[in-house]
Amino acid sequence: MLEADRRLKRIVSGLDSLEIKGFTNYWDMVFARAKEDVVNWRPISVPINPLNRFWFCPSKGYFLEKNGILLLKGFGVRLTTERVVLTKRGRRGTGRMDSLAQSFIEDFTARYDQIAQRESIFAELRSLFMLVALAKAMKERDAFSKAGLEPDYWLEEYPLKKYDVPLEVPGVSVVKEFKYARTIPGRKLPDGREVPGVRQTIHL
Repeated sequence: MLEADRRLKRIVSGLDSLEIKGFTNYWDMVFARAKEDVVNWRPISVPINPLNRFWFCPSKGYFLEKNGILLLKGFGVRLTTERVVLTKRGRRGTGRMDSLAQSFIEDFTARYDQIAQRESIFAELRSLFMLVALAKAMKERDAFSKAGLEPDYWLEEYPLKKYDVPLEVPGVSVVKEFKYARTIPGRKLPDGREVPGVRQTIHL
């Protein structure tokens, strides 16, 4: 799960490309909107340095049950997000979504199966979520008792392989640059004086 999250952050920032036609990473969305605003002489409508969290959640699904057979339908993975703010105690979630971040997560979630075909780590993540859904279904339906089995060995004695997970991993940084020059034409004042044109350069 850690590797899937790390990979996601690199995709969000554009450091890694999925090379899927029509798919745009979040930072390119922000940068394209800012450039569009500048070129069209509009105030920049997006934060230049936005702070957003992105994380995976299981998508809502349902169970079909007949003749003792349980079928899981619709369970998978969805991406979600929220804006964060910096406080004295660190980052704090706001519960609100950045509009471009929302567009990104909706596109990523809609393409998840396609992405999982290209990136095995996301296929593994989906399998983990499916196993969790299956385990919950077994518990809710008391599957072991109905099957005449005792789960004690699997719950208490089965040897599990342990993995050391670092408390922190290095962050990633993205720097994008945009320069745009435009000329503001001169004009003639009512009193006959002329105001010369100005060459303006905008650097983001």
